[in-house]
Amino acid sequence: MCLDDRVGGGVSRRAPKLTDLRREIQEMLCAHEAFRRLGFSADDIFVTVGVDPKYGSGPQVFVDVTVGVEFSLRVCDLWCDERALQVEWHAAVALWNDPKRYAECASLWDASELSVVFDDLANAVRQKGLAIPAVDEAMAEIARIEASRLN
Repeated sequence: MCLDDRVGGGVSRRAPKLTDLRREIQEMLCAHEAFRRLGFSADDIFVTVGVDPKYGSGPQVFVDVTVGVEFSLRVCDLWCDERALQVEWHAAVALWNDPKRYAECASLWDASELSVVFDDLANAVRQKGLAIPAVDEAMAEIARIEASRLN
């Protein structure tokens, strides 16, 4: 995947940036990242299309995490057919997973609404009944350290 970059009347090819992606795709990447930062395995995080009457009657895009209990985060209205969404999503994930793009990924995350409301998301996930692996592991480690100090 390359984008045209018009320079001086000519065309050069450049690799796309995450900021070149549709805003909706960027939000989907950040939703996926939020669940990863909470400690969920990528195997338990899914992009789905569905309808939630709270947000209107048309199809909507969700990022779900399912570990016994499902938690759905509505991201946006569906702007294309599901096959096109799948193609765009897979291309975006390939960009996100490129180790050379770490700084670009971090910048996108830092600028996202989800990074601002991350604690609220964690609380909502917990209230839904899902354990939060990253928090639970950290708390268990703290308890181990405290116990070893007492011994």
